[in-house]
This record gives sequence, C-alpha cells and structure tokens, in this order.
Amino acid sequence: MQTALSVLGYILLCLSMLAGLAITPLGLPGNWVILGSAVAYGFATEWAKFGWLFIVSLAAAALLGEIIEALSSAIGAKKFGASTGATVAAIVGSFVGLGVGTGVFP
Repeated sequence: MQTALSVLGYILLCLSMLAGLAITPLGLPGNWVILGSAVAYGFATEWAKFGWLFIVSLAAAALLGEIIEALSSAIGAKKFGASTGATVAAIVGSFVGLGVGTGVFP
C-alpha cells in the first residue's frame, strides 16, 4: 500500500509540474504552480525527498523569472515608444499582478 501511494504521489507531482510548465508560455503563473507542487509534495512526504534549501532555490528561480518578465516588458514597451510613465506602470503592474492576480487567478 505504501508503494502505491508513493507512486501516486510521484505521478501527481510530475503532472502538476508539467501543468506548470505548460501554462507558463500562456502568461499564467506556472513558476508558482511548480513551487506550490513542490511544497505540497514536501509536506505530504514530511520532507523526506528534499528539504527547504530546494524550496528556497525554487522560490528564488520563480522570483527571478518574475523580475526578468517585468524588466523585459518594460524594455519592450520603451523600445516601441512608450513613455517613461508607461514603462514604470508596466513594471509596477507586473508586480501588483504577481501579488494580487495570482490569488485571484491561480
């Protein structure tokens, strides 16, 4: 029975992480889905397979991805003639969307 639950846990982890990878190109919070999946799996296994260092590394990678996305949207807006105010609004909007939008649209 324990082996069957372990296999089911691995399958669910892989499927949720693949879903996170699939939704990332659509502009949805795939990085955070992957991080949430890893945290849920960690709690379910009582951190037997990996520890908090792995979770912190995933969180840092997700945050770095958000920063790169915000900066690239600002650079792209500026390149195509957006004003400085619009560029700043693009950066601020990216981070507000991260904090507020993720809770509304997971």
